[in-house]
Amino acid sequence: MWALAARNFENSRSQKVKKVDMRSSEENNKKLQEENKRLQEELTFYKSISNFPNSLVGNMFVKYIDGKKVWVDRQNISHNKELLESLDKDRDVLEWIENKNITFKDNDW
Repeated sequence: MWALAARNFENSRSQKVKKVDMRSSEENNKKLQEENKRLQEELTFYKSISNFPNSLVGNMFVKYIDGKKVWVDRQNISHNKELLESLDKDRDVLEWIENKNITFKDNDW
């Protein structure tokens, strides 16, 4: 009786195995190569944060210029108004543009 139950369990388990994707190996290979290239480009971009040695990582934002990723240092963006204006507009960038002319005086405290 136990042997019969075990055999039925094995049969039901083997029927639940995922079906193999029947794509050709060339299609799979091409898809993997494209994904690998995209991931390599993304990794290169994230490694480029080291090009900003005087910036804190917490102040760095990933923003876009014409759809291309760029690093932006939140603390120094107000010094480079051309870069600020060239960024694709999102909530953060609009806030930075709005606040770029704020100046603080000693007697504000």
